[in-house]
Amino acid sequence: MCAGLWLHYRKETEKEWKVEQLGAEVSSHTIQTLACGTNYQFRLVGSNMVGQGEPSELLTVKTNGDFPGTPKLTEVLDGNGTIIRIDLNRWSDGGCPISSFYIEYKSKQSHTWQRVYRRDNHTRVFMLPTEEGMKYDVRISVQNDAGSSTKTFTVESIPGKFYAFFYPGRTN
Repeated sequence: MCAGLWLHYRKETEKEWKVEQLGAEVSSHTIQTLACGTNYQFRLVGSNMVGQGEPSELLTVKTNGDFPGTPKLTEVLDGNGTIIRIDLNRWSDGGCPISSFYIEYKSKQSHTWQRVYRRDNHTRVFMLPTEEGMKYDVRISVQNDAGSSTKTFTVESIPGKFYAFFYPGRTN
């Protein structure tokens, strides 16, 4: 092993360490490939011609960003009695890019959720057909590197009006 420092790092949830060799005189180093909103562990190991030293104390840090937040209900859902319009452009990404999302809906009378399929992950506005006077549950899950948010909304499709009720889902 050459003289110098070795930087060991990993996501807090992983077992395997990634290792980068640093020069003996290095006073700072940037890692470009860290995931957004994620906890990492770091340690340094020094080496010279005699051998490798003991690892430094473990340092745990979190990168900037958080799991997706939840916008105001009226910013995400609206309708007119025959459709429910979902606009995910207003869903907060928590500072980390949204990597995936899932939309499911069902009438209040049904026990079966229907998934809304999309052509790509860039589409952010959806229209769901509804029947006048019916109540529907709409469940939206949004995920990024830091985690996910899932919320369920209940809406009532009435011509000229749109009623929406918020039921907290899970956030992790």
